[in-house]
Amino acid sequence: MTHSGDRVPEHDWLREFLADAIRRDLCTNVNCTTCGSGEFRLGFSNAVAGAPGQRSLLGIDHGGVRVTAKGLASISPHSEHTWKLESAVRFILYEIWRRVDEETFQRELEVQLNESWAGSVLMRMKSHYARVETARRDHAERQDPALAEKRRNAKRQIRQTKHMERLALKVERDRLWRENQSKSNQ
Repeated sequence: MTHSGDRVPEHDWLREFLADAIRRDLCTNVNCTTCGSGEFRLGFSNAVAGAPGQRSLLGIDHGGVRVTAKGLASISPHSEHTWKLESAVRFILYEIWRRVDEETFQRELEVQLNESWAGSVLMRMKSHYARVETARRDHAERQDPALAEKRRNAKRQIRQTKHMERLALKVERDRLWRENQSKSNQ
């Protein structure tokens, strides 16, 4: 903890908040159906509002994203509680993602986190999201009869095209064979 007269480095507010949250074993499950991770969410919003350089008490706005990105970029895991820290960082990244527009997220957060440990957490999250979205779209297509019919028709068309190509090759081979047979019979 710092004393009121001490100057707090810009990134220490987040490190202190995360250490306290881990010590208190706060829930950081993004989609927790029991508590909604309310205590962690409220604590994070309050920590952002009180962060050095933050002018708004609204928490996650453009300035909040900026100071949070600086804090996240300076964090590195310790061997003890790494998974808890990663869960908390994922929660923070998710909270920011759902509250700000894509351009702000990329400009203020992704650029700042480039090459940092939190940046690697973000890249894993994005990769996971892409896989889940692909699986969701594939599942939706399989459930929609019209899309399933289109897919079957497309496959049928491909099979027919390949079959026609094979038949054309066979006709040509047969023609060449007959020519060779007629030449050899003469």
